[in-house]
Amino acid sequence: MRLSFDDRLAEAEAMFRAGRYSEVLTQLATLMPEAANHRPAELLAETLLKLGMTGEAAEAFEHAGLKGPPQPYPLLLKAARLYLDAGRLDKALSLAVQLSRHQPNDPAPAFIIASIGLKAGQPGLLAEPIKNLLVDSDDPEHLRLAVQLIGDDLRNAKNLTLFAKLRRLYPDDPFIRMTLVGYAREFCDYPILLAEEEVLRAAIASGDTRALAAETPHYNLMWCADEALNRIPANITGLVPFAADAPARRRAKPHVFAEKIRVGYLSNDFWADHATMRLLGGVLKAHDRDRFDVTLYCHTPERFIGGDAAVRAEWGRITRIEDMSDEEAIATMQSDRIDVLVDLKGHTGGSRSRLMNAPVAPVHVAWLGFPGSSVGVDCDYVIGDRFVLPDSARPHYHEKFCRMPESYQPNDPWTRAVPGPAARRAYGLPTDR
Repeated sequence: MRLSFDDRLAEAEAMFRAGRYSEVLTQLATLMPEAANHRPAELLAETLLKLGMTGEAAEAFEHAGLKGPPQPYPLLLKAARLYLDAGRLDKALSLAVQLSRHQPNDPAPAFIIASIGLKAGQPGLLAEPIKNLLVDSDDPEHLRLAVQLIGDDLRNAKNLTLFAKLRRLYPDDPFIRMTLVGYAREFCDYPILLAEEEVLRAAIASGDTRALAAETPHYNLMWCADEALNRIPANITGLVPFAADAPARRRAKPHVFAEKIRVGYLSNDFWADHATMRLLGGVLKAHDRDRFDVTLYCHTPERFIGGDAAVRAEWGRITRIEDMSDEEAIATMQSDRIDVLVDLKGHTGGSRSRLMNAPVAPVHVAWLGFPGSSVGVDCDYVIGDRFVLPDSARPHYHEKFCRMPESYQPNDPWTRAVPGPAARRAYGLPTDR
């Protein structure tokens, strides 16, 4: 006597539990044409997944979800995720977008959509609501993807929530710990800051400075006044520290000096409204063009330059390197036979100070952007003053000190905001004269 459909399906499920996947497929081949519900298709999907057939499993889960089960959403979500894992991005995206409309607060479809946006280079898929859903999730995989999307955005307060969650999940990860401390400073979360700094200072006092290696030099400089500890942070994107003999080899290279001193400035802050140019603009204009040939090696993003063309022309010759590789930028500067190359960034956001580790010029200088030692960057001199470069700091700098007599910040008087008019009575002056 032939068994009923339900009995044969029960046999197939027992085979699945026993790991007899080939037999499951044979049994399902007779059941699928008779299936009136989603159960055989779902079992087929689970079996194919066990056999490592990800794309085929995705198709079976989608088929099961469309067969009218009481809860189609979980099946279709599995299908979308497996399509993603199988590299079938169009199918994954189509399903995930539909699912996100049905469950707009579920981070799982958002994860799929954002993953595709990253893989396929489609920034339009990386909308703020998608990012926020990932941050609000408690799934570690979602949180790790959120780090890729917003983790280096210093102005995004969601990073505080994100790294606080990651800190609880991965309490021994020094990068997560120090990044959380950095964002707590950015957004004035004093409870987090006080708690973390108390533990950190106790560890340092006991001689354990390992956490500092995961911090950026810029953040470290904000809270740590110990010049020796300032040299430990090594979280510097793209920087390979210069070799010990690199400065000597650079200075020994043949170099022909011209009648004018050729000075190059390296920065991505060459735009009128940036603080650097509020300080530096007048200095650049004041260079004696009969004695100095000035070139600005600019990797400022185009969106910041805007209507600056007229004022930029007053600063010196500008060579755009933002779209050049490091090798191309180095070759460009070397071909200009620069005598003195001045890095205006140091270990701050968007820096390309790593270019200084190539033999670009006989003299390399650090100035203005970073009031500390540019650890790992080949600089002969650092320009400062007696406040940022006290004598006690000398043992902790590889750069020679070049101190300005008053302040290392020039504070350009020509671009300083002019106070608005005020009534005489506000200053206790008579109003009749």
